Amino acid sequence: MTADIASIIDPDSFAGALRQARGGLVQRLAAQQVELHLLTESPIWDDNERKSAVGQIEKAIADLIWRIGEVDSSLEAFNEAKDIVMLPRAEREKRLSEIQNAKEAEGDSTSKE
Repeated sequence: MTADIASIIDPDSFAGALRQARGGLVQRLAAQQVELHLLTESPIWDDNERKSAVGQIEKAIADLIWRIGEVDSSLEAFNEAKDIVMLPRAEREKRLSEIQNAKEAEGDSTSKE
């Protein structure tokens, strides 16, 4: 909810912060992938220690991939909303109606399962 408020109050700064966060997450992901590679090659760790450490790094990598996906989804939504705002009023209302109808249809199909 706090992110929603921030995106309304200062959308360009919020989008910039999302892009910056994404860059940091990508760097952390790369570092974790290097760490995983080096760990699997290291002669210092015994098999049980290595297995445990590899599991932790793989979990961190999966989490980073999920976080990057969430940031990407937020940026896509931001860009779509920004594009809609720039449309002439009639087109904007039509597009917003289409989005609302799609959400309602999605909700109906989810509730039937």
